[in-house]
Amino acid sequence: MGKIPPVDAFAVEVQSTADKPPESKGTTDMGITIGTVDPQVLKAAALEDVNRIQMETLNIDLDKVGARDARIIMSEEHKTLGYRPPPDSLAAKVQRSSTKHPDSSLGLNAGTLREAARADAEKIK
Repeated sequence: MGKIPPVDAFAVEVQSTADKPPESKGTTDMGITIGTVDPQVLKAAALEDVNRIQMETLNIDLDKVGARDARIIMSEEHKTLGYRPPPDSLAAKVQRSSTKHPDSSLGLNAGTLREAARADAEKIK
């Protein structure tokens, strides 16, 4: 008969999983495990978010506000205040402006509009 190959010829190399840390299901895109985020990093991110929202609030062009955007802002500001916003509020201004061009849009998502309304409501309180 023929030659029998050595036992090593049938060996399969298996990659060890001990070299790699297990992947956690609770990770973000940045590779940070939830629960281990530095509180200072969170504070900085929150401040950046507040500044971004305030800039977007200041940059709301009343000539581009449509009925949909105005409805979202009015609803959120009314909900946050607990009463109808006063005439000098952002919500009242966009409502008045939207009657001139109801089909326009700011191009901002609803979440951003809601944050702008909450920021304005906090100024009113």
